[in-house]
Amino acid sequence: MPSSYSLKHVATPEVFILQENSSLVGRSSNCDIQIDHDSLSREHARLVQRNDALSVQDLHSTNGTFVNERPLTTETSVHPGDVIRFGQESYSVQVAGDDATLVFDPMALANLNSASSMLVEDEEDGTMMLQSIALPAEWAQSSVKASIESELSQQDNLMIGALRTLSIKKLRHKTGLLLTILSEHKPPIVKLLSTDKQAVNWSLGRGKDVSLQLDDARVSEHHALIHKRDNVWEFEDKDSRNGSYSKHKRITTLTLESGNNISVGPYLLKFELISRN
Repeated sequence: MPSSYSLKHVATPEVFILQENSSLVGRSSNCDIQIDHDSLSREHARLVQRNDALSVQDLHSTNGTFVNERPLTTETSVHPGDVIRFGQESYSVQVAGDDATLVFDPMALANLNSASSMLVEDEEDGTMMLQSIALPAEWAQSSVKASIESELSQQDNLMIGALRTLSIKKLRHKTGLLLTILSEHKPPIVKLLSTDKQAVNWSLGRGKDVSLQLDDARVSEHHALIHKRDNVWEFEDKDSRNGSYSKHKRITTLTLESGNNISVGPYLLKFELISRN
């Protein structure tokens, strides 16, 4: 039976399942895949599946179609892990139902002349597709942005402040950990982690069975753990594919203090130790 393919937005949870034979992509409501962005033409590109083979063709769009940042001039074959950019909107090609992680590969930087590169790895059995491609510069791990904070709106900051105050009021025990999760494409999230037990864990990742879900292809299924042991809070990276970063350095563990910031994929995690007087 032929494979079924999907397109997953590189920065949001948006996913499109491709039609069995042909999928028209564009801004028009008549398209099979409607992407409401000014950089797309009304009928921008077409994806065609023949048996297991998938290809994409630009339909003389104004802003172009790109595969792995290479502009299309003819119909071009694409494979799982390739990144297709329609105008300014980028999507990774995936086998529908597959949940692979997009893995940054610093070893390929010199050859690809790119800020980062990508491999597609199956987390179930650890197999890796031997494909390394150039990605947009903004995908570089080093560019995961503390500048997200400077881009917060006044409304976002007011919401964070209100949620912080509410969380402290709800603190049932003497101490807790306040976690603020920031990203460019989603509203801020404020979580209060608190327990009276001596040891407890909160899991963090893209999987559906984690305590704190971060839904982005650059985050591993089970990316990290936050521990509390004997009143000490600790962040532990669980051998994630793309790593966790503090002060631009990849970390495996970090004892958490107020003011710690950790980057996980496109997310910025801010930590604050709080206590009741």
